[in-house]
Amino acid sequence: MRPLGFLIIIALSLAGLVSGCATVKRTGTETPRSATEQLLLSTAAERSATQIEGPDFLGVPLYLEVAGLTNDAAFAKETVASELQARGAVIVTDATKATYTVKLLVQAFGTDQTESFLGIPAMNAIVPIPEIALYKRRRQTARSRLRYIVIDTRTGQTVGQAQEAEGKTTSTSWTILFFAFERSDMDDRP
Repeated sequence: MRPLGFLIIIALSLAGLVSGCATVKRTGTETPRSATEQLLLSTAAERSATQIEGPDFLGVPLYLEVAGLTNDAAFAKETVASELQARGAVIVTDATKATYTVKLLVQAFGTDQTESFLGIPAMNAIVPIPEIALYKRRRQTARSRLRYIVIDTRTGQTVGQAQEAEGKTTSTSWTILFFAFERSDMDDRP
């Protein structure tokens, strides 16, 4: 009788462990931004900036005009300016001195975070129980999407059509039992 009671207790414990202790949680951006989030965002911005196409920018004075939903539009503008300068463009602060105006619309610049968990969540009981993760995955993805158009400053005519440039980068961390792993594509340069 005793071995049967012991097996029942183990079976009930395992059933309680597996059922009801799996969660998938989605959270927004945490502020202030962590170093990982900053690196994800700046890498996504660089990747979108490298996709900007237009006439030969070598030695050409360009004026950048930017609009966006957040204060991050200024960072996106500087990232694009840096990329265009690397191609030989001359960035000017007075539109009347520019051959072309590049109008940037920052459509997206942020991170999404998802988390999956299977195990025993931390509990504040009489005796606190720490989190015991059989499996845990946290993925943070940064996206930067720019819509841009190049305009001849003197005539006001567009040069080509409006285009989009998008950059994305991801960082994922896993915990399996007590072992932790990380993977990121931030080092994969465009």
